[in-house]
Amino acid sequence: MGGPTKRGVCRLRTMIGGALVGGILAAGATLALISAYDRPFWPGPLVQAQSQPLSAARPVTNAIEAVYQRVAPSVVLVTNNTVTTDLFYGPMQATGYGSGVIFSQDGYIVTNAHVVSGYQSLTVTLANGQEYPARLIGESTATDLAVIKINAKEALTAATFANSDDVVAGQVAIAIGNPLGPAFAGSVTAGIVSAMRPMLYPPNTGDQRVTEMIQTDAAINPGNSGGPLLNTAGQVIGINSMKITQAETSVAASGLGFAIPSSTVQRVAHELVRYGYVREAYLGVNIAVKPQRALPTQAQTVAVAAVRSGSPAANAGVQPGDVITAWNGRPVLNYYQLVLALNEAEPGQTVHLTVTRAGVAAQLSVALGEAPHTKPSVS
Repeated sequence: MGGPTKRGVCRLRTMIGGALVGGILAAGATLALISAYDRPFWPGPLVQAQSQPLSAARPVTNAIEAVYQRVAPSVVLVTNNTVTTDLFYGPMQATGYGSGVIFSQDGYIVTNAHVVSGYQSLTVTLANGQEYPARLIGESTATDLAVIKINAKEALTAATFANSDDVVAGQVAIAIGNPLGPAFAGSVTAGIVSAMRPMLYPPNTGDQRVTEMIQTDAAINPGNSGGPLLNTAGQVIGINSMKITQAETSVAASGLGFAIPSSTVQRVAHELVRYGYVREAYLGVNIAVKPQRALPTQAQTVAVAAVRSGSPAANAGVQPGDVITAWNGRPVLNYYQLVLALNEAEPGQTVHLTVTRAGVAAQLSVALGEAPHTKPSVS
């Protein structure tokens, strides 16, 4: 099988009866471990020798501490009570743990879809230890995001979301969550943004999409899926979702964590709250060359192989053989850039395509439709 293996699906499952079933991904060394780097281990001259590098590191450490104090009340523990099968295929109660982020003061919480997958009941534990039953508002397996809601008796602190388009490689990245469940709830780790990486996501599903992910080396461990990745201003730049621990060549890997960008999270969360599902824009073309798991970053011809009858593309005059070169004036250099542009668009929006046909450039206006498969089934 191609591609990285052993990705975490960041929800930790503990089987009642003592068995432990690993699964999911997440973030976490504790705040105490982060703060320990500020303190010298020996008194006397050795401390003086270390004073300069410690002082130089202090602004970053201060920022991490400030972010933790500000954002920790917005991070919750999500408990998924479900039923699985034992070794003899009999029913067995199981409990899964993940993380979530409060994104509105009236109790809406965003997490990963795999954190709530197969649930019988959901419980949310706030940072202060208060527990509330939660109900699922909606989920999107295509983006691995879900929204749940609690009716809290107390005031809730909603997190602030950044525009992930402004995220750059090298900036500090801070993760807060619940690695391994309640025992290490409220842990924080820090690193940097390693890259903005186009990937096929979610992994190991039949509904993979080309998605731009935030790659980070901030420690991510089972139980922290659905938790926030933050900048030094305390704004959410992504939702921690998976990590790669081994390449297809069986070479061990570390420091390869991934988060869903906050701009995607905000769009999907608001769609789930408003409609209960995510509306997806529909163009109606098949592209001749599609990427493998290692997505191309270099230029690649985006040639239309087929146009679906009655689709928005067909109505706008797109033809097989056309090469799409720009979307609303923005160059389209390869397949994944076209998909990302479509993912960012909304049904009903009119977009302007630049295509090359027989060596001649043409401008086409396309009124995007709504992908029919995104609507929930009605029983």
